[in-house]
Amino acid sequence: LPNVDVHLLAFDTRVLDLTPWVHDPFEVLMRTQLGGGTLIYQALLVAQQKIVEPRDTALVLISDFFEGGSDQVLLDGIKAIKDSGVHFIPVGALQSTGYFSVCDFFKQRLKELGTPILSGSITKLIAQLRYLLN
Repeated sequence: LPNVDVHLLAFDTRVLDLTPWVHDPFEVLMRTQLGGGTLIYQALLVAQQKIVEPRDTALVLISDFFEGGSDQVLLDGIKAIKDSGVHFIPVGALQSTGYFSVCDFFKQRLKELGTPILSGSITKLIAQLRYLLN
């Protein structure tokens, strides 16, 4: 997309910046070997460092929202991102069974913040991004 700066981060207890390979999905898959724990808040800290213009930024977080650290610290971090003007779009991760499994704490809290976790088809995410880009 013209005039769109895309960054791609993958995480477990580490954060991998896959931005140099974002144009090549196969290379992204080959470079991504993660597993064993989830520290979502750490990934958000790295993502925040890449934000130049918060009001012109959409941050899509794909996760099951089962945080390996403090749920409250993660929630406070998400609130801070939203309060900065960033368009925060949470998306529920698929399990290997093909079903969504999302932490109930975050499902409820993000809904209360007016940012419900998207689940279902990818068309919901595409529609949300189109809305933000127009």
